[in-house]
Amino acid sequence: MSATRIFLTRLSAVGFLSVLALPGMANADIQQGLAAYQSGDFATAYQQFEPLATKGDAAAQFALAVMYLQGQGVNADTTKALELLEKSAAQGHVKAAVNAGLIYARGIGVEPDYTKAISLLEKAANSGNVQAKSQLADLYREGLGAPKDFRKAAALYRDAADANDANAQYNYGVMSATGIGVTQNWADAYAYLTLAANQNVAEAKEALTNISGFISPEDMAAGKDLAANKAKKASSLSDSKASGSKASSEEKHSGADHKADSATSTSKKSNW
Repeated sequence: MSATRIFLTRLSAVGFLSVLALPGMANADIQQGLAAYQSGDFATAYQQFEPLATKGDAAAQFALAVMYLQGQGVNADTTKALELLEKSAAQGHVKAAVNAGLIYARGIGVEPDYTKAISLLEKAANSGNVQAKSQLADLYREGLGAPKDFRKAAALYRDAADANDANAQYNYGVMSATGIGVTQNWADAYAYLTLAANQNVAEAKEALTNISGFISPEDMAAGKDLAANKAKKASSLSDSKASGSKASSEEKHSGADHKADSATSTSKKSNW
């Protein structure tokens, strides 16, 4: 059986990014709004965010957009949310750019606009945002908003995969196995598919089963070693970030954020 035919691709999961606490911000109203948001007092949060957003504060625009996306204290309104996200993104707010890009890429409440999606996601990806890189790779791989570019897609997937994005790990593993966008490398394929499988990507588990019948013992051993080394690095990076976050108290998520992430998460498959 041809290796190219035994895989299914997986578009990166959509999960809206949540409002982050920003204790370093000097604006007391932002702090009060975030505190109210995290406690579930959305009416007060809105009262704090709305005047600031109207005045052009990028953080407030992003926070208010999330409330409109999730219908928290206001009626859900994707159009209004998108307007706020784009205003925030235009001022360099990376997470606003990612969310606006996701909405345009997936046509969530609006008609898909892949050109706008690429523009927004490129800005976020260039700032190092992992989710933006994975989403952007999907678009280049599928030729949406730009000509198909498997090499660029592969490079973006690898960057995101090495930052522990499960969907990117799966897709880069597939590209390594099939030689699409990169030179075929079975050790890399086995490694990245293993990393994705360890994050419960069902397609990766299936792919590992499929390739185990014809991958050489040497490539499999090399793949296992590479996966173990990358998992160790990812764990160290995660621990470092968690420690830094705890020390500076820079990021606090509300329970409603997690609910919204789950509600908007989707995965799609298509043949290569």
